[in-house]
Amino acid sequence: ESNVGINQDNRSMSLGTKDLVLAKLYFNNANMILRKSTQYFDLICADSDLNMVDPISNYLEANLNRVTKALETTIGTKVRVRIYPDQKSYFISYGYPDSPDWAVGSAIGKTDILLVSPNVLGSLQGQLDVAVHEFTHIVVAWKTISGVPNWLNEGAATFLSSEILGPRNLKYSIQNLGHKPALSEFADGTFWSDKNGYGFAYSIGDFIISTFGIHAFASFLVNLDYPVLGFNSESEFQTAWHKFLDDFHLAPQVNIYYKVDLNDYITMEWFNPATDKVYFGGTFSSWYPYLM
Repeated sequence: ESNVGINQDNRSMSLGTKDLVLAKLYFNNANMILRKSTQYFDLICADSDLNMVDPISNYLEANLNRVTKALETTIGTKVRVRIYPDQKSYFISYGYPDSPDWAVGSAIGKTDILLVSPNVLGSLQGQLDVAVHEFTHIVVAWKTISGVPNWLNEGAATFLSSEILGPRNLKYSIQNLGHKPALSEFADGTFWSDKNGYGFAYSIGDFIISTFGIHAFASFLVNLDYPVLGFNSESEFQTAWHKFLDDFHLAPQVNIYYKVDLNDYITMEWFNPATDKVYFGGTFSSWYPYLM
Protein backbone atom coordinates (compact mmCIF):
# COMPACT_ATOMS: atom_id res chain seq x y z
CA GLU A 1 0.00 0.00 0.00
CA SER A 2 1.35 3.40 -0.92
CA ASN A 3 0.82 6.60 1.06
CA VAL A 4 -2.84 7.56 0.85
CA GLY A 5 -2.70 11.31 1.28
CA ILE A 6 -5.40 13.91 1.70
CA ASN A 7 -8.82 13.32 0.06
CA GLN A 8 -8.02 9.73 -0.93
CA ASP A 9 -10.02 7.73 1.59
CA ASN A 10 -11.46 4.61 -0.05
CA ARG A 11 -9.02 1.89 -1.08
CA SER A 12 -9.74 -1.06 -3.35
CA MET A 13 -8.40 -4.58 -2.97
CA SER A 14 -8.33 -7.20 -5.73
CA LEU A 15 -9.20 -10.74 -4.69
CA GLY A 16 -8.85 -12.87 -7.83
CA THR A 17 -11.95 -12.43 -9.93
CA LYS A 18 -13.80 -10.38 -7.32
CA ASP A 19 -13.13 -6.86 -6.09
CA LEU A 20 -13.75 -5.68 -2.55
CA VAL A 21 -14.13 -1.98 -1.71
CA LEU A 22 -13.04 -1.34 1.84
CA ALA A 23 -14.93 1.05 4.09
CA LYS A 24 -13.37 4.45 4.76
CA LEU A 25 -10.32 4.16 7.01
CA TYR A 26 -9.17 6.85 9.40
CA PHE A 27 -5.58 7.20 10.50
CA ASN A 28 -2.91 9.79 11.21
CA ASN A 29 -1.27 10.91 8.00
CA ALA A 30 -0.65 14.45 9.26
CA ASN A 31 2.78 13.79 10.80
CA MET A 32 1.49 14.76 14.26
CA ILE A 33 4.54 14.80 16.53
CA LEU A 34 5.20 16.11 20.04
CA ARG A 35 6.89 19.46 19.50
CA LYS A 36 6.98 21.12 22.92
CA SER A 37 6.45 20.12 26.53
CA THR A 38 5.87 22.63 29.33
CA GLN A 39 4.88 22.16 32.96
CA TYR A 40 1.19 21.92 32.10
CA PHE A 41 0.95 21.30 28.34
CA ASP A 42 2.25 18.98 25.62
CA LEU A 43 1.86 20.45 22.13
CA ILE A 44 1.55 18.16 19.14
CA CYS A 45 1.37 19.28 15.51
CA ALA A 46 2.45 18.63 11.94
CA ASP A 47 5.54 20.17 10.36
CA SER A 48 3.43 22.87 8.72
CA ASP A 49 2.32 24.28 12.07
CA LEU A 50 5.59 24.57 13.98
CA ASN A 51 5.16 28.35 13.96
CA MET A 52 1.95 27.98 16.02
CA VAL A 53 3.43 25.98 18.90
CA ASP A 54 4.92 28.87 20.87
CA PRO A 55 2.01 31.33 20.44
CA ILE A 56 -0.56 28.73 21.56
CA SER A 57 1.52 27.38 24.47
CA ASN A 58 2.40 30.88 25.67
CA TYR A 59 -1.23 32.01 25.56
CA LEU A 60 -2.44 28.96 27.44
CA GLU A 61 0.27 29.39 30.09
CA ALA A 62 -0.65 33.07 30.43
CA ASN A 63 -4.32 32.23 31.07
CA LEU A 64 -3.90 29.05 33.13
CA ASN A 65 -3.67 30.73 36.54
CA ARG A 66 -6.53 33.10 35.77
CA VAL A 67 -8.94 30.32 34.83
CA THR A 68 -7.95 27.86 37.58
CA LYS A 69 -8.07 30.64 40.18
CA ALA A 70 -11.53 31.74 39.00
CA LEU A 71 -12.87 28.18 39.26
CA GLU A 72 -10.92 27.50 42.47
CA THR A 73 -9.34 24.25 41.34
CA THR A 74 -6.23 22.73 39.74
CA ILE A 75 -5.60 20.30 36.92
CA GLY A 76 -4.20 16.91 37.88
CA THR A 77 -2.30 15.98 34.71
CA LYS A 78 -0.68 17.60 31.71
CA VAL A 79 -3.02 18.61 28.91
CA ARG A 80 -2.24 17.44 25.39
CA VAL A 81 -2.88 20.11 22.77
CA ARG A 82 -3.18 18.74 19.25
CA ILE A 83 -3.00 21.28 16.43
CA TYR A 84 -4.39 19.78 13.21
CA PRO A 85 -3.23 21.03 9.79
CA ASP A 86 -6.73 20.98 8.28
CA GLN A 87 -10.34 20.65 9.40
CA LYS A 88 -10.72 17.18 7.94
CA SER A 89 -7.96 15.78 10.17
CA TYR A 90 -9.50 17.57 13.13
CA PHE A 91 -12.99 16.18 12.46
CA ILE A 92 -11.63 12.65 12.12
CA SER A 93 -9.63 12.99 15.34
CA TYR A 94 -12.73 13.10 17.53
CA GLY A 95 -14.85 10.78 15.41
CA TYR A 96 -17.21 13.18 13.62
CA PRO A 97 -16.01 13.46 10.00
CA ASP A 98 -19.18 15.31 8.96
CA SER A 99 -18.92 18.12 11.52
CA PRO A 100 -20.02 21.65 10.50
CA ASP A 101 -17.46 24.14 9.21
CA TRP A 102 -17.76 26.34 12.29
CA ALA A 103 -16.32 23.57 14.51
CA VAL A 104 -12.65 24.47 15.08
CA GLY A 105 -11.86 23.27 18.63
CA SER A 106 -12.82 20.63 21.20
CA ALA A 107 -11.97 19.47 24.69
CA ILE A 108 -11.87 15.73 25.42
CA GLY A 109 -12.38 14.83 29.08
CA LYS A 110 -9.68 16.15 31.41
CA THR A 111 -6.68 15.65 29.17
CA ASP A 112 -6.96 16.76 25.53
CA ILE A 113 -7.54 19.92 23.52
CA LEU A 114 -8.03 19.57 19.77
CA LEU A 115 -7.59 22.62 17.53
CA VAL A 116 -7.66 23.40 13.84
CA SER A 117 -4.46 25.24 12.96
CA PRO A 118 -4.68 29.03 12.80
CA ASN A 119 -2.59 28.72 9.64
CA VAL A 120 -5.55 27.33 7.71
CA LEU A 121 -8.19 29.48 9.41
CA GLY A 122 -6.30 32.75 8.97
CA SER A 123 -7.01 33.91 12.54
CA LEU A 124 -4.37 33.43 15.21
CA GLN A 125 -6.13 35.41 17.95
CA GLY A 126 -9.41 33.66 17.27
CA GLN A 127 -7.83 30.24 17.79
CA LEU A 128 -5.90 31.42 20.84
CA ASP A 129 -9.23 32.32 22.42
CA VAL A 130 -10.71 28.99 21.32
CA ALA A 131 -7.76 27.27 23.03
CA VAL A 132 -8.58 29.04 26.31
CA HIS A 133 -12.27 28.22 25.82
CA GLU A 134 -11.44 24.51 25.49
CA PHE A 135 -8.96 24.67 28.37
CA THR A 136 -11.75 26.08 30.54
CA HIS A 137 -13.77 22.94 29.73
CA ILE A 138 -10.80 20.90 30.98
CA VAL A 139 -10.73 22.88 34.24
CA VAL A 140 -14.51 22.48 34.66
CA ALA A 141 -14.07 18.72 34.27
CA TRP A 142 -11.51 18.71 37.10
CA LYS A 143 -13.78 20.90 39.25
CA THR A 144 -17.05 19.01 39.02
CA ILE A 145 -18.10 15.84 40.82
CA SER A 146 -20.93 14.57 38.64
CA GLY A 147 -20.54 16.67 35.50
CA VAL A 148 -22.53 19.74 34.50
CA PRO A 149 -25.19 20.43 31.84
CA ASN A 150 -23.94 21.87 28.59
CA TRP A 151 -25.49 25.29 29.25
CA LEU A 152 -23.35 25.67 32.38
CA ASN A 153 -20.23 24.12 30.85
CA GLU A 154 -20.39 26.46 27.87
CA GLY A 155 -21.43 29.33 30.12
CA ALA A 156 -18.14 28.94 31.98
CA ALA A 157 -16.06 28.52 28.83
CA THR A 158 -17.57 31.44 26.91
CA PHE A 159 -17.50 33.84 29.84
CA LEU A 160 -13.99 33.00 31.09
CA SER A 161 -12.36 32.94 27.66
CA SER A 162 -11.74 36.10 25.69
CA GLU A 163 -13.77 35.10 22.65
CA ILE A 164 -15.88 37.75 20.99
CA LEU A 165 -19.00 35.72 21.63
CA GLY A 166 -20.54 37.94 24.24
CA PRO A 167 -24.32 38.13 24.20
CA ARG A 168 -24.38 38.18 20.37
CA ASN A 169 -27.47 40.37 20.36
CA LEU A 170 -29.73 38.15 22.42
CA LYS A 171 -32.62 40.54 21.91
CA TYR A 172 -32.60 39.68 18.21
CA SER A 173 -32.23 35.95 18.98
CA ILE A 174 -35.15 36.00 21.42
CA GLN A 175 -37.28 37.79 18.83
CA ASN A 176 -36.46 35.06 16.31
CA LEU A 177 -37.26 32.29 18.80
CA GLY A 178 -40.45 33.99 19.91
CA HIS A 179 -39.64 33.32 23.57
CA LYS A 180 -36.85 33.23 26.12
CA PRO A 181 -35.38 29.72 25.84
CA ALA A 182 -35.81 27.10 28.55
CA LEU A 183 -32.70 25.39 29.86
CA SER A 184 -34.00 22.14 28.40
CA GLU A 185 -33.66 23.60 24.89
CA PHE A 186 -29.87 23.55 25.19
CA ALA A 187 -30.02 19.74 24.84
CA ASP A 188 -30.98 20.16 21.18
CA GLY A 189 -27.88 20.27 18.99
CA THR A 190 -29.48 22.70 16.56
CA PHE A 191 -29.93 25.19 19.40
CA TRP A 192 -26.15 25.70 19.42
CA SER A 193 -25.67 25.97 15.69
CA ASP A 194 -28.84 27.78 14.63
CA LYS A 195 -30.28 29.61 17.64
CA ASN A 196 -27.31 31.35 19.27
CA GLY A 197 -26.81 28.74 21.99
CA TYR A 198 -23.33 30.01 22.81
CA GLY A 199 -24.61 33.55 23.25
CA PHE A 200 -27.32 32.35 25.64
CA ALA A 201 -24.78 30.21 27.54
CA TYR A 202 -22.57 33.30 27.87
CA SER A 203 -25.52 35.16 29.39
CA ILE A 204 -25.94 32.40 31.99
CA GLY A 205 -22.29 32.73 33.02
CA ASP A 206 -22.73 36.50 33.08
CA PHE A 207 -25.92 36.20 35.14
CA ILE A 208 -24.38 33.98 37.82
CA ILE A 209 -21.04 35.78 38.11
CA SER A 210 -22.49 39.31 37.94
CA THR A 211 -25.24 38.54 40.45
CA PHE A 212 -23.60 36.16 42.92
CA GLY A 213 -19.86 36.46 42.32
CA ILE A 214 -17.17 34.17 40.95
CA HIS A 215 -16.84 32.21 44.21
CA ALA A 216 -20.51 31.24 44.10
CA PHE A 217 -20.11 30.29 40.44
CA ALA A 218 -17.19 27.99 41.27
CA SER A 219 -19.14 26.42 44.14
CA PHE A 220 -22.20 25.93 41.95
CA LEU A 221 -20.11 24.04 39.39
CA VAL A 222 -19.13 21.34 41.87
CA ASN A 223 -22.45 19.52 41.92
CA LEU A 224 -25.04 21.84 40.34
CA ASP A 225 -26.10 22.88 43.83
CA TYR A 226 -28.88 25.46 43.32
CA PRO A 227 -29.10 26.45 47.03
CA VAL A 228 -25.55 27.83 46.70
CA LEU A 229 -27.15 30.55 44.56
CA GLY A 230 -30.22 30.85 46.76
CA PHE A 231 -32.59 28.80 44.58
CA ASN A 232 -34.57 25.71 45.48
CA SER A 233 -34.76 24.27 41.98
CA GLU A 234 -33.70 24.57 38.36
CA SER A 235 -37.07 26.15 37.65
CA GLU A 236 -36.41 29.00 40.10
CA PHE A 237 -32.95 29.48 38.61
CA GLN A 238 -34.39 29.64 35.09
CA THR A 239 -36.97 32.24 36.14
CA ALA A 240 -34.23 34.43 37.63
CA TRP A 241 -32.07 34.06 34.50
CA HIS A 242 -35.04 35.05 32.34
CA LYS A 243 -35.49 38.18 34.46
CA PHE A 244 -31.79 38.93 33.89
CA LEU A 245 -32.44 38.71 30.15
CA ASP A 246 -35.41 41.05 30.55
CA ASP A 247 -33.41 43.59 32.52
CA PHE A 248 -30.20 43.60 30.49
CA HIS A 249 -30.99 42.31 27.01
CA LEU A 250 -34.61 43.20 26.34
CA ALA A 251 -34.53 46.73 27.74
CA PRO A 252 -35.87 49.59 25.55
CA GLN A 253 -33.69 50.56 22.60
CA VAL A 254 -31.36 53.53 23.10
CA ASN A 255 -30.68 55.80 20.13
CA ILE A 256 -27.26 57.44 19.96
CA TYR A 257 -26.72 60.50 17.75
CA TYR A 258 -23.32 61.51 16.39
CA LYS A 259 -22.37 64.99 15.26
CA VAL A 260 -19.19 65.60 13.27
CA ASP A 261 -17.83 69.13 12.78
CA LEU A 262 -16.27 69.37 9.31
CA ASN A 263 -16.16 73.16 9.06
CA ASP A 264 -12.35 73.32 8.96
CA TYR A 265 -12.19 70.70 6.22
CA ILE A 266 -14.90 72.52 4.25
CA THR A 267 -13.00 75.81 4.59
CA MET A 268 -9.83 74.13 3.27
CA GLU A 269 -11.92 72.63 0.46
CA TRP A 270 -10.95 69.12 1.51
CA PHE A 271 -14.62 68.24 1.96
CA ASN A 272 -17.49 69.28 -0.28
CA PRO A 273 -20.83 68.86 1.53
CA ALA A 274 -22.68 68.91 -1.79
CA THR A 275 -20.93 65.82 -3.15
CA ASP A 276 -18.95 64.12 -0.36
CA LYS A 277 -20.31 61.81 2.32
CA VAL A 278 -19.36 60.75 5.85
CA TYR A 279 -19.47 57.07 6.85
CA PHE A 280 -18.91 55.10 9.99
CA GLY A 281 -16.36 52.38 9.35
CA GLY A 282 -15.46 49.10 10.99
CA THR A 283 -16.51 45.49 11.18
CA PHE A 284 -18.37 45.42 14.48
CA SER A 285 -19.25 41.76 14.01
CA SER A 286 -19.87 41.21 17.72
CA TRP A 287 -23.06 43.25 17.23
CA TYR A 288 -24.39 40.50 14.98
CA PRO A 289 -26.57 40.68 12.98
CA TYR A 290 -26.12 44.44 12.75
CA LEU A 291 -23.02 46.10 11.30
CA MET A 292 -22.13 49.70 11.89
